[in-house]
Amino acid sequence: MFILVWNAVSGYEQGKLSYWLNIIQAKAPDSPILLVVTHIDKRADATLPFAEFKQKYPQIISDKYYQVGNLTGIGIDEVRHAIAKAAAQLPLMGEKWPTHWLEAANAIRAKTEKSLTPNPLYELMTAHHLAKNHCLILAKWLHELGELLYFHDNEDLKNIVILKPQWVTELMSRVLTSQQVLDKKGILTDAHRDVLWADLNHEMREHFSNLMEQFDLSYRALDDRHTRFIVECLPFEAPNYQAAWNDTGDAKEICMTYELNTLPPGIPT
Repeated sequence: MFILVWNAVSGYEQGKLSYWLNIIQAKAPDSPILLVVTHIDKRADATLPFAEFKQKYPQIISDKYYQVGNLTGIGIDEVRHAIAKAAAQLPLMGEKWPTHWLEAANAIRAKTEKSLTPNPLYELMTAHHLAKNHCLILAKWLHELGELLYFHDNEDLKNIVILKPQWVTELMSRVLTSQQVLDKKGILTDAHRDVLWADLNHEMREHFSNLMEQFDLSYRALDDRHTRFIVECLPFEAPNYQAAWNDTGDAKEICMTYELNTLPPGIPT
């Protein structure tokens, strides 16, 4: 489920509401969406063509968009109720688990480590009497519920299980807010990555780099494996490459033009 939030002072257009709805529709077409506008105590006329948006994006499940006042707290209880009601309808919510499955899940939640390899995770499950062929099922369920991150079918990510997903958000935010990355127009070198993630060992730095690629937040340069492009930090205007292109001499040029109604995930914008 997605809660898409924008600031009433800036407006929904400045908040790129259509862009993010297109991204969600492309990446998670079955996920429900709630729309929430904040700071209405600073701008009361937070209008939105809701009927048009709901028709275009049927994933919006509510009959209205929710309005919240950050200073007064007005509307927050209504949003909480809407989130709880929508979350209760999600897959696996309210699912009855065998007692030993629940005990295993609680034991995983109680772990203080932020990550594990799969084998110790499975050993913890079997210690709570899970059959070996059920361990992956429980791990996948916990992944789908957002309790952990385990991409068991990804060769670059399957060897590490993240037990504290919020940790991922914190580490990635260091990259997305790095002034050096912004100054270099979205370029992240391994050397600077190692500074930003100095509290991680090399294996975990590589894992989190691969996670950023998994989430379409970065792309590795083809000609330099130690350099990545951070999509959110790329300049909006394309660079002037024509002079460098002309210096290639008599090289043959093939030009292809793609016209899309919206840029899907995976294409830097």
